[in-house]
Amino acid sequence: MRTDTGRFDVIILGGGVTGLTYARDLARSGQRVCLVEPEDRLGGNQRSWSQGDYTFDIGAFFFTRGGPFLQTFAEVGEMFEDVKPSFGRINPHGAVLTYPVKPRELVRDLTPLELLALPVDLFLSRIRYARMRSAGDFARFYLGNLIYARTGLKGYIERFFSSSDHTVDVDFARKRMRWIADAASLRGRFQRRRVRRVESGAVQACVRPRQGFEALYARIGELLGQDGVTIITGADLQDLQRTPDGFALRVNGQQIQGDRVIGTIPGEAMARLIGLTPIETPPTLDLVTLFARAPERLNTPHGVLFNFTAEGRWKRLTMHSRFYAGYDHDHMSIEITSKDGAAEPVEEHLAAISRQLQATGLLKAPLELLGHSLTGHAYPLYRQGVMAASQRLQAQLKAFGIELAGRQGNFDYIPSADLAVKLVRAQAAARQTPAPDISITKQTTQLPAAPLTSSGLVPPTQGAT
Repeated sequence: MRTDTGRFDVIILGGGVTGLTYARDLARSGQRVCLVEPEDRLGGNQRSWSQGDYTFDIGAFFFTRGGPFLQTFAEVGEMFEDVKPSFGRINPHGAVLTYPVKPRELVRDLTPLELLALPVDLFLSRIRYARMRSAGDFARFYLGNLIYARTGLKGYIERFFSSSDHTVDVDFARKRMRWIADAASLRGRFQRRRVRRVESGAVQACVRPRQGFEALYARIGELLGQDGVTIITGADLQDLQRTPDGFALRVNGQQIQGDRVIGTIPGEAMARLIGLTPIETPPTLDLVTLFARAPERLNTPHGVLFNFTAEGRWKRLTMHSRFYAGYDHDHMSIEITSKDGAAEPVEEHLAAISRQLQATGLLKAPLELLGHSLTGHAYPLYRQGVMAASQRLQAQLKAFGIELAGRQGNFDYIPSADLAVKLVRAQAAARQTPAPDISITKQTTQLPAAPLTSSGLVPPTQGAT
């Protein structure tokens, strides 16, 4: 038990996949770790919502057996269910095709005259958009104007970014839309081969426990407690100060001291924590997730559908009923990105989605809305010029001594738990010294360290609640 002194080797801000991975790795290396999470549960943006026999998700849904996440938390592997996923997309003509896009499908909607003009269009696009300043330039460079306009890709990109494709910085496109470059490159052949291996079962895919993410991360909290990690959930983060020998974090009216601080929460939250003003906040997108039930099974073999049509605001539909036994009809999570998620008319969105699915023959009767969720700061939005502002904020936080990590800490796009774990390992390997260089002159007195007795504390021998 290390809660009697409130002194740790490392304080981790945030209990998502990145923070949890750091906590396990550092604790197993013999360091004293305190993980502080503002929410009342662990797991970050990976959350579930249940009603009756239905469980819906916000966040990454698929995992890989033997992947970095399940290697790190091998004890929870038995909680996952093996699946053979199949991904589809609805094209502008209402046809359901496979996803990711196959090269031969990129040209199927072109007229004979357009097919003749395609080589010239591709050649000119490689010249015109070679400098690639925006997401639109990125897509046109690889696909040309004809394919980009006729396949629904332009609408999909603008739907995901909630912005014109010309206003989104190319760096975001490289992260989020890399499959476009893959579809037009030799590298893409290997990527598509991997997707086929996943769908065929050669690479074993699995999904979160049937009872939802909360059960998964409660178990991971217990495992970290057994590793000796102190976990504080529902934490009121009040301020973070530098001390002569490290950092002092005031949380829930008490003080925790640490040699290092690793930040995985949003940059503006950390800026407020250290009293930084003014705060130059990079823009982000909210994620609105609709939870719906269909009266029957949708007329498609795919469990996940992407919207490549010109209709609607939704970008992805995940039918959880396709991955857990016992359902004769579908229930699903439907995702919509938004600049202001709280203002979205969710019932109108679902009615429009129902009409669209009915028009394409996928659905006979309208969907029923069971609930919805709003996830703020779900995705970084790289408008042109935003990267410079993000880098300035990161530089200020790093100058204070905070080690930034993860999607929110680094203002980065990280689409899977496995990638988050890989980035933790890469960042840890790149770190040359055991602690940041502290240039503040030591004083003869130190700040008092109060015992950690507040509610929300999970002692090392217990689990997350």
